[in-house]
Amino acid sequence: MRKNIKQLLFFLWKNLVSHKNQHYVFLMAHVRSGSSLVTHILCTNNEILGFGEYSYKILDENDLVAFNFDVRRKSRAFLSKQAYITNQINGSNCFPDKHLLKLKRLKFIFLIRRPQEAISSMYQLSKRFNQTHLTPEKLVDEYCKQVNYLMKLKDTVSEDQYFFLTYEALIKNPGKQLNSISSFLKLNQSLSPEYNLQKFTHHSGDPSEHICSRKIKTTKSPQIKLDKVLLERAQTIYEKALVSFTKDN
Repeated sequence: MRKNIKQLLFFLWKNLVSHKNQHYVFLMAHVRSGSSLVTHILCTNNEILGFGEYSYKILDENDLVAFNFDVRRKSRAFLSKQAYITNQINGSNCFPDKHLLKLKRLKFIFLIRRPQEAISSMYQLSKRFNQTHLTPEKLVDEYCKQVNYLMKLKDTVSEDQYFFLTYEALIKNPGKQLNSISSFLKLNQSLSPEYNLQKFTHHSGDPSEHICSRKIKTTKSPQIKLDKVLLERAQTIYEKALVSFTKDN
């Protein structure tokens, strides 16, 4: 019954509401990069609508329309007008069709974090959910895999379609970074370092209490001691990404 109602709502919305010129901004990041923080900042702005982090395969423009509808359905915002619909995507391949990425209506924010802090946070999260199989070695593998994916994805979009951000730069100078993102997206109102909690807070994205602070602040997570070889491997990928994302800027 609920499925039939959803299909009916989609049919009515698709045929009655203009969506052909809708723009999208996808936050592409790796796990524990600060992506939930950035998503809350984006969704606090009235020109951007999103519903946290959830997996959604986008194969063609019809999937973009369905994604637009799904965000609006979850947000109870069927008729509101936003410049962008957004999604937080951590390390998953949701864009198998590379031709779709050339659409100028699509923008991307790529976000990465230094490996020591990111992997330590990944480890603490795995302990919280009793994922004992996620050893430091496997977490380093996953970090490197996800950062490599972001670099490959970046190479499929044009330079004017993406903005590159590090978690460290955001924490150190939030005003400068958020103003730059606002300019990149051509927002009428600049993004603010103070944000609102959302319907998706703790349900989609970061499950920790840090996200409830409602503002950008430095958090001190317990650091794990990584084997020197493992840390050097992850650091090499991180530094390679810094070069890859900034060499054209």
